[in-house]
Amino acid sequence: MKRLIIISFLIISIQALFGQMKSEAYFGVSGRTDNAKDILEMYDKGYLISAAFGQSDSFFGWNIKTDINLELLYDKVFEYFPSSIALDAAVCDDHGNVYVTGITIIDDEWPFISKIDSCGNYQWCKILIYEDEYNYGWSNDILLNENNEVVILVTLIDDEQPADQINMTHLIGLSDEGEVLWKKPYASRNDYSWIRQPQGNSIMEINNEYYITGKCYWPYPDDTTHWFLRPLFIGIDSTFEEKWILPFAPLDSVFGRAYKSIPLNDSVFLGAGIRKLPNSLDFSLLMFYTIDGEELGYNEILNEQIGPDINSNEIRNIERINDSLFITTSPFGPDFSENPMGELIIDTAANVFNIKSHPNTVSFIPGLIKTYDNNFVIASNIKESNPAKTDIYVYKIDENLNDVPFDPTPLTYDSLCP
Repeated sequence: MKRLIIISFLIISIQALFGQMKSEAYFGVSGRTDNAKDILEMYDKGYLISAAFGQSDSFFGWNIKTDINLELLYDKVFEYFPSSIALDAAVCDDHGNVYVTGITIIDDEWPFISKIDSCGNYQWCKILIYEDEYNYGWSNDILLNENNEVVILVTLIDDEQPADQINMTHLIGLSDEGEVLWKKPYASRNDYSWIRQPQGNSIMEINNEYYITGKCYWPYPDDTTHWFLRPLFIGIDSTFEEKWILPFAPLDSVFGRAYKSIPLNDSVFLGAGIRKLPNSLDFSLLMFYTIDGEELGYNEILNEQIGPDINSNEIRNIERINDSLFITTSPFGPDFSENPMGELIIDTAANVFNIKSHPNTVSFIPGLIKTYDNNFVIASNIKESNPAKTDIYVYKIDENLNDVPFDPTPLTYDSLCP
């Protein structure tokens, strides 16, 4: 496996030597399913890719550490689990420790969290099993808050009542040594009788308060017998008590889901996702709401804004470029599903200023980070000749969607590792 990876990096180094200055990398083994899940910029300006690969009907977690040019430093496979495992999201603390969350199979699927030290070595693992209340569950996102608590966003499922389940979306708090401190549900049917199947995709912390972005099913007020897919936002205070929920545009025909929110200022957030229409056309959706859960409106990115043959586009991830512009990772193309991934440069009015597509790429939610020098690194997947198999494709671009040149600056990596 490592020989294949090293060969790809030798190619990159030769390109840099002869002036083809480009930072990109491929990871994986031919004939195997390799998927990138998340990416972090580490304290040493290297990158950590949280990934997974499928082999012999099982999945294995896989951490990949690279330098600033995406050249491999080392990789570690999660081998301490008794059964299948896949990674979903990761966060790093000031000491170089990484907390990774994902899914493992212990009879059924359950979320887990593991701590990796500054040398990339396993410290501890906690599998979050709640079989007295639920049948299975999975993790969605993770953050490390100002109190040094590790907070995981999870979905827990009761098979006996999946459509009418009371509590599905939860936050679980743990200490930095893996002790479970608390677990709380949000958007509960005990509080909101109309809601069905709420699920969070991502969580952010702003001023010691928390905001979940995701989806739910919600009816029209005059017909509470039919439920429709809606974007969902949840506000949570500093003690992890729910402040409000916002099923977006409940009086309008805005059906769809939200993937991520980012702050526009101290009081207004931008949620990004998809609007689904009855004729199978999907549009990217920009949703605006306040810190108090007040809906402010929305804008759409229509398919014809991207190109004449585009039949679907949706925002899966978003980062700020400057005060007025944003970069998104979005699948768009001529199909009504399974389009390749690409980037859009947009503003809050849903104007599109630049477009770049990457043929044969695929990902549910690509990893997207803004680097210390205001570039962007994206971790996605690319199809092999057998389209059912994928490799990991990671690349660095600037705010104009141009490839970032190879950086010859000498850096010391893993300096916090004893």
